[in-house]
This record gives sequence, C-alpha cells and structure tokens, in this order.
Amino acid sequence: SCVAHPLEKFGSKGGVAVAINVRGSTVVFVTCHLEASKRDVRRQQYRELVVGLGEKLGIAKLDLQSQFHHIIWTGDLNYRCVERSGEPMASERALAFLQRGNNFELFSEHDQLTQERQAQEVFGTQIGWTEPTPHPCFFPTYKKREKREKTDYSDPEWARTVYRTRYKEPIYKGGNVKERTPG
Repeated sequence: SCVAHPLEKFGSKGGVAVAINVRGSTVVFVTCHLEASKRDVRRQQYRELVVGLGEKLGIAKLDLQSQFHHIIWTGDLNYRCVERSGEPMASERALAFLQRGNNFELFSEHDQLTQERQAQEVFGTQIGWTEPTPHPCFFPTYKKREKREKTDYSDPEWARTVYRTRYKEPIYKGGNVKERTPG
C-alpha cells in the first residue's frame, strides 16, 4: 500500500511511504521533506512520520519500526554542516574542509544528521537504524550551483565553483542576502 502524511496544513513538509511484501518480508520506502531551520521541529516531524506513517500503513498504534522488517528512508531531511557544538558552520569553513579533501571529516564530525543519530534523537542506532559509510568521494549535495561545468578537483578553488554560498532571497521573502553552508 501507499500512504501520505502531511506535516503542515498548507505547505511542503510531510512524507510518503510505500510498503511491499517481498517473499514474506515487508519493506517500506519512505521519502519526506522536513523543516530546514528549526532542529526541534525537525525532530518532532521525524517522530510524527514514524508514528503516522506506521499507523496508516499497518496496524493502528504501532509505528513503522515496530511492524516492518526493513525501512529505506530518503528525502530532503534538511540537515546541514554544523560545528561540534551544534552551532551553524560558516560556509567558508565548510568550503575549506572540502578544498583540503577533508570531506569525510566534514561528514563524520560536522554533519548535523550524524550528530542527531549519535545522540539517539533521530534514526537511532539503538533501535536498529543503520546508514552506510559514505564513499570517500561523497560531497555535500546542498547548495550546488545550477548549470555548473564539470568539476576540476585539481583546482584548489574547486569548491567555490561548485557551491553557491551566498543567496539573495526573493522579494516576497524579504530580499535579503543569506549565507548557505554546504550540507
């Protein structure tokens, strides 16, 4: 079966899940769009999706983790690169990690989702969630420039040609210039 679970009355946040049975094992595929700027809201949205999608797909009062064999979760989770303290990381600092080839350190030490998982706030390892180790060439996917040329990683400034770290909001959102840290 397939279900949707909106997180807002009017907006783009929510999740969709599809459950299939493969030779007696249930597999659920989830995709979602979570809050971008408020960590506590994002945590609550994750919890709401685990419960809401589970109840809609299967047995009422049981969440996804309690009733399905395998769950594959994807989507726009809106986690960013942050300092170890949890404070936002300056885009220049993130670019410096990338340009030095320290993308694995950026992921393992400064990825907000990794920090949240280690704290057992979301996708906790104690309840069975796992994530594959990223490939050494795994780079942040947010916020890349549109229509960029093929990346020349031998160029010491390659990260600046790939990531758009300054962004002018549309006028209806205030028209301010915002800093965007790769994530």
